[in-house]
Amino acid sequence: MWVHARLDLELKVRSARSRIATRRGFVTLLGPALACDVETTSVAVEVVFPEDASALQSADNVTVRLQPGIEETFTVDGPEETFELELSQDDVSRQLELYYARGTTLLGYGRTPPFTYLGAQSVALRLLVAYPGALTPFPGTFDLVDANTIAAGVDGLGMVAVTGDGTTIFVDGHSLELKNAMPWPTDRPRPEPGTGAFVSAGVGSVAWLRWTTELEVVRFDAIENTWTIVPCMGDAADGRTGAAFLQDPNGGSLLLFGGGERSDVARVDLSDPAEVRSSIEATLELDDPRAGAEAIASAAGEILLVGGSNATRPRVWALRRREGAGPTGDWTGLRCQLIPGGGSERESVVCAGGSRAGMPTADALLLGIPATGPIEVDEQMGWLSAPAADVRWFADELAVYAQAASMWDRFALPDLGRDALASPATLVTGGQRIVFPTGVTFVVGGADETGRAENRWYVFAPALMAL
Repeated sequence: MWVHARLDLELKVRSARSRIATRRGFVTLLGPALACDVETTSVAVEVVFPEDASALQSADNVTVRLQPGIEETFTVDGPEETFELELSQDDVSRQLELYYARGTTLLGYGRTPPFTYLGAQSVALRLLVAYPGALTPFPGTFDLVDANTIAAGVDGLGMVAVTGDGTTIFVDGHSLELKNAMPWPTDRPRPEPGTGAFVSAGVGSVAWLRWTTELEVVRFDAIENTWTIVPCMGDAADGRTGAAFLQDPNGGSLLLFGGGERSDVARVDLSDPAEVRSSIEATLELDDPRAGAEAIASAAGEILLVGGSNATRPRVWALRRREGAGPTGDWTGLRCQLIPGGGSERESVVCAGGSRAGMPTADALLLGIPATGPIEVDEQMGWLSAPAADVRWFADELAVYAQAASMWDRFALPDLGRDALASPATLVTGGQRIVFPTGVTFVVGGADETGRAENRWYVFAPALMAL
C-alpha cells in the first residue's frame, strides 16, 4: 500500500518532432499539429516523493534530463511547477532524471532505470525522488514484516525478497511494484541470514547458497517465476560454517573463504543454470579458517579478510600477498567499506564495529592498501559514536556512512572527520542492502535492539559532487 505524496506524469510520444510538458502532476510529450496518420504512444510515469517531502517545498529550480539528448533547468516554486522540453521519438535507451534544488543546493533527486519509449508502454514507470546522502523510509507499507527477510538484486529487473515463512516478493525496478511470486519450495530448509548467501545469478535470476554441510543451491528465475533446486558438483564448498564470501562483479561465481575447519578458498560457478560446480582456488590460501571474518576486495584486486575468532592471529589477512597485519585478538563481525577516491597507488578501507572479547565495540581498523609493500593498519579506539555489533555501511563521492540502531555517523572525505547524526532506521542486526540501477540502495529486513522485525524498508541516495 502506497502512503506517499506523488506526482503523476503522462508521456505522449509522437514519431515526429515533439515536446515534453508538465503541469501540476502531469508530464506530456506533445508534438505539433500533424497529419492524422502520425502514430502517438503514451507512457505513464509516476514521480514518488519521500513521505516527508517538506524539504522539497523550498525548491526554486529543477533540472530535467532525458539522457542521452536533453537537459534543461527551470525556475519553480516547489516540486509541482510546469516546464517544457522538445524531443523526437526513437528507440534509444534513456533515463529520465529530475533534480530539485534551492539555488545551487541539491534538495532531492531521482532517476528511472533505462527504458525505451516502446518498452515503457507496457510498464508502469515510477521515478523515486530521495534526499542525497540520507537514509530515509521507503514510501510504502507492507503486510509482511520479518527480521529474517533476505533479498538479492535481479540484474536489470529489480529485486527478490524472501521472508522467513517462504513468501517471495518480486520488486519491479521500473514500477517499484511489489508482486507476489512463487513461494520458497516447501521441501527445502528455509533460508536464514548468516547461514549462506542470496545473490544475483545471471540475467533474470537469483540464487540462495548454503554451505554449512554440503553445498545447496536453490535458484529463482524472476522471468519464469520458478524456483529450481540446482545439482551441485564437487565438494570444495562443503563444510564452511562461518565462511566469508565475495561475488564476482559479473555475477558468474562466488568465492568462499575458509569457514569450518578449512583454510582454503572455494570458487562456486553459477554461470550454468542447470548445475553448479565448485573447485579449489589454488592461488589463494588463508592462515586460519577465520570463521566470522569479513571479506572485501580492493579495486586493484587485492582481497582482505578482516576479523575472526582465533585470538592468536592478526586481524587482517591479505590473500594475494599471503601476509597478516594489525593487532591480534578475538574480533568478529566487523563490517568493511572501501573508501571512495583511492588512486592506483594506494587504496583505503575502513572496518568497524563487531564484537571484541564478546562485547560490541565502537573501535575500527583503517587499512591502507599500497600498490606495493605491506598492508597498513591503524587501530582507532572509539571511532564510531557508539558500540555496534553489526554496522551497515553506505558511501558516495563525499562521505562514508555507518548505521546501527539510532546511529548515523557521517565520515567526510578525504579526512574522515565524523559528524554524528540521528538515523531514521532502528536496525541493529541484519538488513540486506541492494543497489538498484538508479543508484539508490534499498535496505530490506533486519531487527531492532529488542529483536523486533523492522517494519519499514529504507532507501539511501548517494550525495553527488555535481549534477
